Amino acid sequence: MTQLSEIEKSKIRFHLGYASYSGIPAQDVGQLEEALNEVWSKTIYGYILQQIEICESAWAKTNQTEEPAGEKTLFVGDINRSNLKWDLAKGTRQWNQYYLDKCDDLALTLHVFNYRNQEVRSQRFERWGAVYLQSIPGPADTSIADHVVIGNLLSSSFGW
Repeated sequence: MTQLSEIEKSKIRFHLGYASYSGIPAQDVGQLEEALNEVWSKTIYGYILQQIEICESAWAKTNQTEEPAGEKTLFVGDINRSNLKWDLAKGTRQWNQYYLDKCDDLALTLHVFNYRNQEVRSQRFERWGAVYLQSIPGPADTSIADHVVIGNLLSSSFGW
């Protein structure tokens, strides 16, 4: 079984919105950690690494702080002059949407929730973490009251 390194796990946590576990149900955190620790084949491991790299490069493209202008103009040519204009805000919105789509693809591969997605964030308080808790290992419940009732009902006496 192939294991993800701690750096790869940290990158996945960041891109899926699990950078801080505060406010995220324990069920979702547990599912993410289980998915990160159970990569069963080298093929899937390779695809996950590829998706991490795509998310990393898309995240870098969403940073438009180096471009102070909201619109950019480029004049090209001497005789046949052409004027190229593009809107940086529109480009930022496109890169943000692309980044969110790639984060959704990563979440789909791992079968976990993507907390960068607004729809998932808005519904996180509707789920209860108790559904993720498993029963305590050990012997069955030692209470005999239910056994008495079941014995009376099923042993053909039926309380007569």
